[in-house]
Amino acid sequence: MLEVETKLMAEAIKDTVEKCRDTCSNRNLTQRLEILENEQHNVANRLQKNINDSNDKCMSVNYTLTVKINEVSKMEGPMGPRGYNGSQGIQGEKGDKGDAGAVGQQGPSGAGNLTQCVVKFDQSNGANVGNSANQVIEVTAETGKKILHYSCSSNNADIVQRLYRVNNNKNYYSCLCLGQGTYSYSTIPGTGIIEPAKMFCYITYTECPLIS
Repeated sequence: MLEVETKLMAEAIKDTVEKCRDTCSNRNLTQRLEILENEQHNVANRLQKNINDSNDKCMSVNYTLTVKINEVSKMEGPMGPRGYNGSQGIQGEKGDKGDAGAVGQQGPSGAGNLTQCVVKFDQSNGANVGNSANQVIEVTAETGKKILHYSCSSNNADIVQRLYRVNNNKNYYSCLCLGQGTYSYSTIPGTGIIEPAKMFCYITYTECPLIS
């Protein structure tokens, strides 16, 4: 806009000069030309100053807007909704061995003194000997104690199994005895071979105090 005004002013001055050449004397023409040239120079200076000021303002506004846009673009937006789980990727390469961790706190005392452990034995009520014989014997540790080991056996069963279960935060250890096995029984002098009339299921276990 300022450049257009400058151009129009220059054309007006030029027209005035042309008219003066036809109507004014040489002396008056020279004076008039000097005045017009000075005015043209002053107008051109003012216009150029206005142009420079406008450019400076535009650059300042542009810089300010650029800074604000950069600040807004770096701001973290609100967390979006959780996306769907993607498929599992391929296993990565094994990483470097990490540094050793700090020493952990000392744990509670265990059954360190095994001399306080007790070996216990229990048996089932017994069932008539036969292929359908079925017996179970189950034990659980007393309060403040822990069963470290247990084993199962029978006097006549064909199958003997060890079982374990947890109920109400208590550990239960049991033995299952099934069927009629083939055993070699000792001979009592004068009476012959005595075979058992009932099949029993036995459990032998080691019980230790938790704190000793």
